[in-house]
Amino acid sequence: MYNITFQQIETFLHITKYLNVSKAAETMYISQPALSKTLQRFEEGLGLQLFIRGNKGMMLTAEGEYLYSKFEPLYESINEMIDAAHLLSGVPSKMIRFVQPGTYDLSESYDEVKNLIHKFGEENPNVLIVESLRDFKEMRQMMEFGNTDFFITQDFLLDGLQNVSFKRVAEFKMYVMMSNAHPMAAANELDCTQLGDNIVYRVTTIEERYDFQKTLDLCAGIGFTPKKIEFLPNFQTLYHTILKNKGISICSRFDYIKSDSEFRYYPVPPGIEKNFILVVWHTDRTTPEMRAFIRSLPGDEIRSCDAPETIDAH
Repeated sequence: MYNITFQQIETFLHITKYLNVSKAAETMYISQPALSKTLQRFEEGLGLQLFIRGNKGMMLTAEGEYLYSKFEPLYESINEMIDAAHLLSGVPSKMIRFVQPGTYDLSESYDEVKNLIHKFGEENPNVLIVESLRDFKEMRQMMEFGNTDFFITQDFLLDGLQNVSFKRVAEFKMYVMMSNAHPMAAANELDCTQLGDNIVYRVTTIEERYDFQKTLDLCAGIGFTPKKIEFLPNFQTLYHTILKNKGISICSRFDYIKSDSEFRYYPVPPGIEKNFILVVWHTDRTTPEMRAFIRSLPGDEIRSCDAPETIDAH
């Protein structure tokens, strides 16, 4: 057995999320030296180097990327089990479960829905709010089987789903993202017709063949045909790849990580169909607590059968 603890795994996941020890320490409400020491003991216990530390900040090693992809869903599952065990103690009598995408804490596009959930929790202290992060593919599977209450997602993930309802709570802003070291990053305005020489990196959402066509359509709407499209397993790997000055991506801004300063973002041109942050639920599986939260949301309720065809924009 390796000499590691659950606290060390939690520390590793937080640091990976922000690639910044100071920011991770702030979110965990502990000191930076204490967090750094915990990470050091974790690496020693595993006998692996998980981060590369340099002038441009922190980057995951290949071993770190692999362990993050395995530890993150396990960590979320353990927290869910602990939350469920607390329910058995009789402390909270009611619960609402939320599933959010992996970039939920990294992009300001989600700030509005965060505020809505926080406000509802403050106004309803007897309701336990349980939140967990998932990649898009796992979210889609959970939406199909209905084993949670609400999903915080974007339009494209609803394609083909039946018997779900949603409200649009905020616009999801899309950008062409590249490293500051990219040859095109010096321009004040992006010439989209010149993007065809680039590989476009995307995170897998539903299924690669589906994602490939959606990405082609999105690039065509922006005004270019990509040299190649490659799919990556998660957003940590995506921004790690882009920081190495490899190609471009079309995604949201990573506002809350140190590496954000190493990226150049260009808003997608006008004319691309807007994409929205949605709160989604199964139409026929609502509890009184869920209905109270739905009423607290702005906008009109829409059922999946009434929703227009959407364009992928993760």
